[in-house]
Amino acid sequence: MIESSDEERVRRVRRARVAGGVIGAAVGCVVMGVESANAVAGGFPWWSVAPFAVAATVAGAWGGARLGREHRVRADSLEPGETVLNEYGVWPAPAPPPSRANRPDAAPCLLRTTTRRLQLWEGTGLLWERPYDRVVLEADGPGLRVLSGGAVLAVLETSGDPRMPETVRLVASRIAARGHGRR
Repeated sequence: MIESSDEERVRRVRRARVAGGVIGAAVGCVVMGVESANAVAGGFPWWSVAPFAVAATVAGAWGGARLGREHRVRADSLEPGETVLNEYGVWPAPAPPPSRANRPDAAPCLLRTTTRRLQLWEGTGLLWERPYDRVVLEADGPGLRVLSGGAVLAVLETSGDPRMPETVRLVASRIAARGHGRR
């Protein structure tokens, strides 16, 4: 029996989620196992440390499963021969409050540049994607304005490197000029 591509994709995502969960649980278990052994050797009873070890293992499994699923979903969005050039944490404008601007890991969206297109992800949801020859990028300080068809598609604020908007703009223009951004 021939499986549909959707069924195979669901299987790949499920396997990535399970693998991420197992790896995350193993990391949490090992770290807390070592810390627990040190605590018991330091005079703490084992039963006072065990709940923290279990909690760390569960948290590691949950986080690993989530990251494994996100990675697989994003990897499945690539066409054959397409590779990811870079990923940037971004906030859709207006600019984030200053307390969040100093935490690049807390950016809610991910701007991905590939060898063929620009993608904006929020978790496992693809918000939009455009080939490079169909977008115009304008770097404005720490912000990046994405235009498509003459209309503003997105205004993004960077969460990390202030050179990101200009870097993405240059990469997109060079790929579009070579004709690699066409579908």
